[in-house]
Amino acid sequence: MSKPDLVVEHWKRGDTITILNEQIKTYAGVLVTDFTGWKFHATLKASQNDLDSAAVKVLATSDFTVDQAASSAVGFMETESLTLSLNTGYFLDAQIVDGNGNVTTILERIIVFTQDTGRRTTD
Repeated sequence: MSKPDLVVEHWKRGDTITILNEQIKTYAGVLVTDFTGWKFHATLKASQNDLDSAAVKVLATSDFTVDQAASSAVGFMETESLTLSLNTGYFLDAQIVDGNGNVTTILERIIVFTQDTGRRTTD
């Protein structure tokens, strides 16, 4: 079975990418309300073959806000301080590792950054 083509998204340099997963379920389809031992990761790379240590940006579990009652997790990847080549595709993925070590990729995209007009982040 072949893997479907990655979705391509266009973002302005400096925008904050929101990585959101709602209604996280177990393999049995039950909503998760206890994330003890779970890990949340996101990685932005210039090449899929790059090592994680060479990634443009990495989010770890501590970069995500987990709402156990809502069975959701959200992370924000700011791009303002990143060195990015414009009009070039970057590979973004987000993964969940459950308490048993099972890995699930919840998001996989190619992000093409274009020049932003406004560049200030303060009033």
